[in-house]
Amino acid sequence: MASKGKGSKSKSHIDTLNIDGLYQLINSDKLYGYREFCRILNIPILSSSSSSQTKQLNELSMVCEYEKENRKYRFIRMRDSDEIMIFNERAIYSPLIEYIISEKFCSLECRDKLVDGILFMSMPQLLVWTGMVNDNFNEIRSGEHSYETRLAVHFINRGKLNTGDLKMFVNVSYRDILKPIMREALKSMDNKKAITIQKGFKLFKNAQNGMTIYYPVTVTSSIGQDILHICADVYSELGIKSVKELYSNKRNLSKPYYDRCNELCKERMGYDGFYDCYAIIVDESRTFYNMKALQTELNKRIKERLRTAKQLNSLTINSKEEIIDAVIDLDTTYDFKSDRKKYKELKAEVR
Repeated sequence: MASKGKGSKSKSHIDTLNIDGLYQLINSDKLYGYREFCRILNIPILSSSSSSQTKQLNELSMVCEYEKENRKYRFIRMRDSDEIMIFNERAIYSPLIEYIISEKFCSLECRDKLVDGILFMSMPQLLVWTGMVNDNFNEIRSGEHSYETRLAVHFINRGKLNTGDLKMFVNVSYRDILKPIMREALKSMDNKKAITIQKGFKLFKNAQNGMTIYYPVTVTSSIGQDILHICADVYSELGIKSVKELYSNKRNLSKPYYDRCNELCKERMGYDGFYDCYAIIVDESRTFYNMKALQTELNKRIKERLRTAKQLNSLTINSKEEIIDAVIDLDTTYDFKSDRKKYKELKAEVR
């Protein structure tokens, strides 16, 4: 048998991909086992212990976005050209994210956060945890205080930051750049068996002292199944047919969906609400990295990516640079949470 020449390209494991079959998987919004979707897509069924299957899943991820839930896969949508570019750039970010997550998982600081050996983290938390953004990013992006925070930032910093630009930068960079980068890194680690990812939920109760208490569960637990029933009921109530439709900008269903889910969660389960998260188990043998250096390097690469992102071209160079310094740079001098506190105190004095 002739040996493969040095210059020959490595074999692709999705050459026979049936595109119609892929659209069928996406439109169905169902979960499929590995063998099942391979048959529909007309691609080889490879051994789960082989590097070939890892490569095949990575190649498939370049064409479409999918999510893994336990041992099954849900196909969400075809990728656009910008996402394919991010996928092709994954080698710039994924190894650093993998090293940081592996090391953090095994640190004493993280041990206190484990529940039965599982780390429950939301996407925004992972972005801060790995050093891709700083805490100010999530102060602007999410939560009930987002609007008040922008007012406070504008007032305390004397209009130095354009809060309209700030909101647009955070929302677009999260949706189109940072979230896809993190998803690809997690998927790559899962494919390589460096981590095991399950879907999880964090239930929460708001205590009288202003603190929020969290109760993490996996989707396979009995409580996780109760939450899935709530989600299914709200899907029916709002006439939502798929995950794709839920997050589509056309109907703006995301907020009413989560508000109603939290209402039913309180009625049926006694919690104030819940949100989605990842339930992560890491291979503990992948440790002993220079954490600070890794986070600094990843943060530097993220800043470079955001400076050249065409999705943010509507911002002036000065505004973009100021916002990157405020919500991305790990050594930022801004503190939005403190700004909000000062703003509240000043408002109270005026009254």
